[in-house]
Amino acid sequence: MQLDMHYYGVYALARAAGMKPKSARIVAQASQFVDDALNDKMIYLDSDVAVLPLPTSHKPLDYANTIAAEQWKVWIPFHFLPGNDPDSATFTERLVCRKNSSLAKKICTFAVEEGNGRHGLHLLGVVSHVFADTFSHHGFVGLNREWNRIINKTLRATNLDRESSIYRYIMAKLDEFRERGIGTVAEILPVGHGSVATFPDRPYLKWEYKPEDGRPLIQRDNPGDFLDGCRELHKLFRRFLARHPEHQSPAGGMGWQKIRGTVAEIIAVQGSKEVRIQAWKKAIARKKLFATKRADSQLNYHPKLWDANRIREAFFNGTPLNRFDGSLFIQAAWQYQNHVIHDLMPGMGLFL
Repeated sequence: MQLDMHYYGVYALARAAGMKPKSARIVAQASQFVDDALNDKMIYLDSDVAVLPLPTSHKPLDYANTIAAEQWKVWIPFHFLPGNDPDSATFTERLVCRKNSSLAKKICTFAVEEGNGRHGLHLLGVVSHVFADTFSHHGFVGLNREWNRIINKTLRATNLDRESSIYRYIMAKLDEFRERGIGTVAEILPVGHGSVATFPDRPYLKWEYKPEDGRPLIQRDNPGDFLDGCRELHKLFRRFLARHPEHQSPAGGMGWQKIRGTVAEIIAVQGSKEVRIQAWKKAIARKKLFATKRADSQLNYHPKLWDANRIREAFFNGTPLNRFDGSLFIQAAWQYQNHVIHDLMPGMGLFL
């Protein structure tokens, strides 16, 4: 999924579930920042204080993607959560991401149970990102595995007119993605869904491809998958608010059935990321998802809001680290990664 879903969609669904605007912004910022937290350099504040950030993503052509340890620490826990399908024939199949898997449900429970801490909302945002991605990244592995390779000529959109502008736009993006990857690690190492570019991230798209390893043609229905993901996110946020009512808006929330139609309409919008973002914004402004307040206006994602420079600024301006969102996100990311890699996956026989 991309910015339209990880930030604007998450914000809208959290508000629709009944969350206060301020709390929903933190959750949404944390959700999208999982894709943008690339820094792995120590943040030195003074001679006695430093912050060790945790990169929760890498750029597609980053050399770090070739390192197996980075794949296990970043792509597996934050973007391709293993499904651990009991019917899997091989260990690699157990590592394949599956939507709304048992492991995905466990991280949701973890976010609800750990919501009391200062970084409870940030943790919920991190989990929201990972959980949502299971509905778009399913079928792929967050490691360098032949499983991810496809027969390029079989990749095609199945619900778009080939003469339409949106079809030409998608194919141009695909060509651009492949050209950038020629001769790079992205072409050599099949990690994640790089072989199908951004096809899994486009909410409106139905598409198909044939794996290189002989498995039959796979058909994908993003609109259905994204709608399922939105329903489950809404459910997660309602669970969280029931456990942590201090984040509940006095106006309450909207039941899923009341917003389902509007969400489906937004998902069906065939357009660029910017066009899809505007669809979420318009639905919010027109009060189609919840009782909009002034605090819901001017909703814009800022990728640098929690970066290293902002952490330094906050520190030197006298803001305690345990009160600044940027450092709280880092704490939440560390807690989440540790829980998945050292608690959940070993218990399922997926990690030692």
